[in-house]
Amino acid sequence: MTLNELTDILDENPAVEDYDVKDDGVRFWVGVRAYKEAKQAVVDDIEALDGVELTREKNENDWLWYSASVPQ
Repeated sequence: MTLNELTDILDENPAVEDYDVKDDGVRFWVGVRAYKEAKQAVVDDIEALDGVELTREKNENDWLWYSASVPQ
């Protein structure tokens, strides 16, 4: 799995509102207006990738962000 493959998945999913590319992966936000199924689909797609570690975090506004780390 490469960082480019990961960003392609995020670009193709309309539920993803925004993302930031980091040195070791991507931090992304799934929009609050997205359907629950669409949110889960992008999470499932990323969790299915070999070697990618997905974590969830809330920011100061209680928005749910995900971080996906790609092995170096």
